[in-house]
Amino acid sequence: LFPIAQSLHPVAWLNRSSVWRWLLVAGCRKSAHAGGLQSCPVCMSTCPSHYQIQHRLAWHTCCVVHHAQLIDRCPNCHAALQPVLLQPTTNLSHCHRCLMVLDRAPLEEVDPNALTFQVYADRAFGRTAFFGEVELAFCDWMFIARVMVSMIQFFLRHPSASTKRFCFLMGLEGVDKLQRSTLGLPFEYLSCVERSGLLGVVWGIMQAGPERFVLAAAEASLPLSSLPLPRRSKPLILTVLSTALTRHSSHQWPHHVDKPSLLDAGTVLRSWERLQRRIRRDGIP
Repeated sequence: LFPIAQSLHPVAWLNRSSVWRWLLVAGCRKSAHAGGLQSCPVCMSTCPSHYQIQHRLAWHTCCVVHHAQLIDRCPNCHAALQPVLLQPTTNLSHCHRCLMVLDRAPLEEVDPNALTFQVYADRAFGRTAFFGEVELAFCDWMFIARVMVSMIQFFLRHPSASTKRFCFLMGLEGVDKLQRSTLGLPFEYLSCVERSGLLGVVWGIMQAGPERFVLAAAEASLPLSSLPLPRRSKPLILTVLSTALTRHSSHQWPHHVDKPSLLDAGTVLRSWERLQRRIRRDGIP
């Protein structure tokens, strides 16, 4: 996957980062994995059963051959798919923990917009892609798409009148149906279903283009904090988009009012879910 990572990011960025954007994270800790390899249940029923290397890419959420939602966990015991832990005599289509045949997994409905995003990105790899009517290099197009994914995640964490207004003006359907990740993990750690929903919404933004983005953001008074611009080098068009966002002055607490010391319920829930995930990953009974 390193050649693909090089085409998506500068080598200097790869050397400084432990998580490469658009490449799925296995979450390795000793011999345990928090995330599993993605596979198509229908592909597992073919002979021979196989995993596909392109399913390691985070924008892959569907099988383009069978139009089926990919899975990364056993539908029976919910263990992360780790074929490396299978016995040599066991078929690749089995779960390493409960030995369930993975082709029995129920086929989930595919998000058509997420599938379109996947196919478009695969075809544009190594070439140019269009952000609306603006032609960009493939790496810049994917960079912008990844920023938009983080922006939608911000909308889910901090819903407001301005974010809802922006989605309405952009014609983004399905944002209200997306579920916020309780763990607050980056995009590369999310499940296939969660990534599929985000990519379906982001495809609408990439199709609309920068002009419509600027107009909608200005009319909705979208705050600058909703667009997570990286500190490192970024495409110039992202700077143009940020000029349409509203800059709010930092909030100052009054001197006579003590800052709240209690954590909000969402923060406590995310910490609890993170602890449970570590317990399941380390096999602590």
